[in-house]
Amino acid sequence: MNKLITLAAVTLGLLAGDAFAANPACEVAADEKKLAGEARTSFTKKCVADAAAARK
Repeated sequence: MNKLITLAAVTLGLLAGDAFAANPACEVAADEKKLAGEARTSFTKKCVADAAAARK
């Protein structure tokens, strides 16, 4: 059971790595647009997804 939990945690960490790699640039862009709340969250998610898609 511990191996399964460890494997799941490592897998999620690797998958999240791509999202966090693009996050600073997306955060700066959201700051420049003066976005807040749900608009900022939505913009950042889309920005991160677009950046990940562009790298593939």
